[in-house]
Amino acid sequence: MALITRLLFLISMLDLVHKAETIEQCNGPRQLPERDQMLQGHTYKTRWARSGFAECLFVCREEKVCQSFNFVVKESKCEFNNRTKEACRPEDFVPDLDRLYVKLDVSRVPLGSVPELPATSCHEINANEGKRMDDGTYWMLLSGKIVRAFCNMTSQPEDIDECSADPPICTNGRCNNTVASYHCFCHPGFTGNGKTCSDIDECADNLHDCHVNTYCDNTYGSYKCLPYLNGSTILRNDSRYLENLTSFLKPVVNSSVRSRFVRCWHACDDKGPTVTIIQVGSFIFGGYSDVSWKNFSSCRNTGSTKAFLYSLMNYNNGSGYAVYNPVKRGIIHWRTFESVPVKRCASHGPFFNADLEITNNAASNKYSRTHCGFSYNLPTGAGYGDTCKFYAGTYRFTPTDVEVFYETTS
Repeated sequence: MALITRLLFLISMLDLVHKAETIEQCNGPRQLPERDQMLQGHTYKTRWARSGFAECLFVCREEKVCQSFNFVVKESKCEFNNRTKEACRPEDFVPDLDRLYVKLDVSRVPLGSVPELPATSCHEINANEGKRMDDGTYWMLLSGKIVRAFCNMTSQPEDIDECSADPPICTNGRCNNTVASYHCFCHPGFTGNGKTCSDIDECADNLHDCHVNTYCDNTYGSYKCLPYLNGSTILRNDSRYLENLTSFLKPVVNSSVRSRFVRCWHACDDKGPTVTIIQVGSFIFGGYSDVSWKNFSSCRNTGSTKAFLYSLMNYNNGSGYAVYNPVKRGIIHWRTFESVPVKRCASHGPFFNADLEITNNAASNKYSRTHCGFSYNLPTGAGYGDTCKFYAGTYRFTPTDVEVFYETTS
């Protein structure tokens, strides 16, 4: 069995030699080996050549990367190079009494013509090929990346247009080509050295010009100004209402940069901090809670230090009508029930203790109420308890509309 294996291997090697010799005969004369010489520093692969020099020649012709090879005579070994001596520094081609050097001159893949064989300069391509190549795009190794770029082969010296590179070498940047060099500059909205640029967070760095009624949303290379309270039909994008309510909320939100409020309709439990907006005819008021609403079967008092009530349109004792008069009222801190300004239960909507209570099915009954001065500071000129008309124009009321928005930073 071992004898048969040896014979098969010998036959295959003889076939390789025969193919190499046949190719030489068909393709004309070859550049002769340069004895006692070698190209150093450019070997990408070695191989034992049991059938000698011809095996190295055949294998080199079969590989895209191979441009030349050294043959180690005593060891019968191939050293395959990815450059010819013409493309290298003179000091790379050195004497060696045990080697011979061969430049592949037929079936050799031109330098820069395939991504597996990128050039480091346009001059190197001309030198490797031994002639001036045509202007055009070649595979190049630039800044550690293999790219496709344009070479001006007729200029002196040959010049590569780094700015034509595909993929670009100036990541997120603008490229300026110069003779024998280039410069990278970051696009607006990015920072870095031009070659590598990272996004500027205009929102976090306070580099935006968003209006107080909007919040800044950072995007890749820029930012957007989005509504702080997105989609309120009660406030109707009225700049006065939005600006007042925004100023009330700013001191208590989780993030002065990223917080915004999104309408949660009838699914507002477990959403975290919320702001409630209530309309009763021309009256507009509501409250803020920093704790989540819960669907408890029985009402539970809940502690809070940030909750507050507010009014934008409220009762004027002189006229008897609602007037624009922005007011914010926080928790009464000297009373023992200051720690329970919020109630949470399934039988109610937003429930700011006795001061502001929205019942279930509030649009079809008149059980909702404002009992001023119980847990929250009494507005100036407002009556206490069931005499309070300040928020809704009456003690008990049927809301025209109720909106709840939850806070998010995403």
